Amino acid sequence: MKTFRAKVSYGLLIPIILLIVVEIIWLMAQSHINTGSFLVVAILLATLIFILILFLKTVYIIDGDKLIIKSGFLFTTKVDIHSIKTIRKSNSLQAAPAPSMDRLEINYGKFDSILISPLNKETFFTALRGINRDIESDLA
Repeated sequence: MKTFRAKVSYGLLIPIILLIVVEIIWLMAQSHINTGSFLVVAILLATLIFILILFLKTVYIIDGDKLIIKSGFLFTTKVDIHSIKTIRKSNSLQAAPAPSMDRLEINYGKFDSILISPLNKETFFTALRGINRDIESDLA
């Protein structure tokens, strides 16, 4: 079993964190803090924690002939490596378990695809290619 960490674009993460933190500070600075304010702060903190988990706990695991994609504690999907047809570079803005804009699009099965962002794309591709020699790619 090999585990590959996801590349994280801090240029995406930091503005999100700053926006939430500034909002929390602004709410806490209000002189008339009430139950509603505390509820909003709690929701903002929960949102911040959720976003951090998604960004920092995304991994791609090769276990036998399966690619397991985990993002945080909510998203897990398995892809049969033998069903992968192509791996291409992508800058798609589509929501995906890829916390970076430096992404790879994996096409597998008949019409399925998923976007990921492994930290070391070449090592990741080499590991997949070691299992399925038929994968076409624009990485090499």
